[in-house]
Amino acid sequence: MTEPLIEKVDCVQLSVDDLESGLSFYRDKLRLELLWRTEDEVG
Repeated sequence: MTEPLIEKVDCVQLSVDDLESGLSFYRDKLRLELLWRTEDEVG
């Protein structure tokens, strides 16, 4: 059996024009928890 190409994803970075719309997608559509926020980034 071959080893998996990817074992773990630590970060996926997406650029958006509107941070609030991007955050809404992150929380409401992907159902991810907001863990941190700066003026122009969220995670």
